[in-house]
Amino acid sequence: MIRRCPSCRAENSSQARYCVRCGSGLPTSEGARAVIQKTLNDAAQSVDELIRSPSVQEIARRVGDTVQQAGAGIDRAIKSDETQRALHQIGHLAEQTVKTVKEPFSSDKTSQAPMHSPSVATSWRPCLRCGAQNRSDGRFCATCGASLEHKLRPEASYYTVAQLSDLGQARSNNEDRVGVWSFAAQGMAAWALLVADGMGGAASGEVASQCVVDVVMQEIGARYNARDPKPVDLERWLRGILRQANSAVFRQAQSDPSLYGMGSTATLAWIEGDLVAVAHVGDSRAYLIPPAGPFWQITQDHTMVALLAAIGEMTAEEAAVSPQNNLLYKAIGIAPKVDVDSYRRRVVVGDHLLLCSDGLTRHVPPDEMADVVRRMSDPAAACQALVALANQRGGEDNISTIVALAQPAPTDDGV
Repeated sequence: MIRRCPSCRAENSSQARYCVRCGSGLPTSEGARAVIQKTLNDAAQSVDELIRSPSVQEIARRVGDTVQQAGAGIDRAIKSDETQRALHQIGHLAEQTVKTVKEPFSSDKTSQAPMHSPSVATSWRPCLRCGAQNRSDGRFCATCGASLEHKLRPEASYYTVAQLSDLGQARSNNEDRVGVWSFAAQGMAAWALLVADGMGGAASGEVASQCVVDVVMQEIGARYNARDPKPVDLERWLRGILRQANSAVFRQAQSDPSLYGMGSTATLAWIEGDLVAVAHVGDSRAYLIPPAGPFWQITQDHTMVALLAAIGEMTAEEAAVSPQNNLLYKAIGIAPKVDVDSYRRRVVVGDHLLLCSDGLTRHVPPDEMADVVRRMSDPAAACQALVALANQRGGEDNISTIVALAQPAPTDDGV
């Protein structure tokens, strides 16, 4: 289905909100709503088929057997290799369903999509603001209206960065770890940022998250002692670092019975100039927050309820309050190998990058987080305000946050 722009008469897809040629907003149409509704209906049917499939039924039976045999030892059952493998398989199957059903709307889509007109391009390129895929001949993002034209020179900027990690109101130890590394000493206006939320009970969560920090620090240091990475390979480099962290946590857990079942989330960002690259596993998050207007969650939670919300079986509000909203199907260190997500976005002066653990997001909705960050001119004050809000509302988990503010680079005269 093709929609014509009323301003320039260019052809746009039925899902477009902005014209890809001139950037004008497109009026809503019943046709677009029908396409979206059909996609949601297909998603519901696919989930139904997924649940009834023999592979998922067998996985569910194995999980049930493991839990039933455990009896009172439910915690150990959840941490068992059998259960973790089953959860990983269910998550993988569900992820594939999401990708298949949501293909026309997916922000990670790289393959070609059929169009109804030969005059409309069938190759795609991403918007580096919101992450949506767009036609290769488009000048503006159909989702957020941002320019798709790549500048010959990135907008020069430097960053003010602050971090804060808090015990919260209910925990006796802090299993979160944050890492902030500046490369000003190397003559670069670049930063590496990390939030790792450990899990496993007793002290093992702390061990897992600290292991992630140690590996990240070692790998970044080793690379920069040799040669700085080029922007084209940043995502691959960051994914490799988290895979190294996964191996280190897994080996340590296997070598010490007291650490059995430990793991960690990891959200690792590299910011330099107008580029941010993010590698991610788990349910810690990264947000890109402009001074006004829409803001975007860069990462996707690797939780079962997030998968259900993504395909319309659960609303975002229901997912946020679900008792199972911290049930991960993917984490650092729970299996010998892990698939790492990665993302790339363009940053402009005035943008904030926010990284946080789920101790913040379970108490403070995204809209409110964005409002707090925008009100605060100082990233340190923003971190303190966000943590205070989470603590006022119960502080049920450790709370960690990193805020980076993109600012214009000083001119030659120092102004």
